[in-house]
Amino acid sequence: YMDLVTNCREVVLALERMRTDVAVVCDVAVARVLLGYFTGTPIEQIPEIAISPGLGLVELVRGHSGFSIEHHDIFDVGRPSLLAS
Repeated sequence: YMDLVTNCREVVLALERMRTDVAVVCDVAVARVLLGYFTGTPIEQIPEIAISPGLGLVELVRGHSGFSIEHHDIFDVGRPSLLAS
């Protein structure tokens, strides 16, 4: 993952400068790198970050003590779709 971390550096810097909400559509490996960076996960643990491939949404919320992560199932049976709004 070290080469991917290096390749994502510019994306991370651009995301850090953003002052509005941002949607990132990416591969599972890239999502792990981005989540690892924003949550302060040690680099050797990045490959183990749980990501559900498919139609899931991961929301990072900035707080006073860092970022919190919320996982959303876009097409969860029995609940209205987030896309229906």
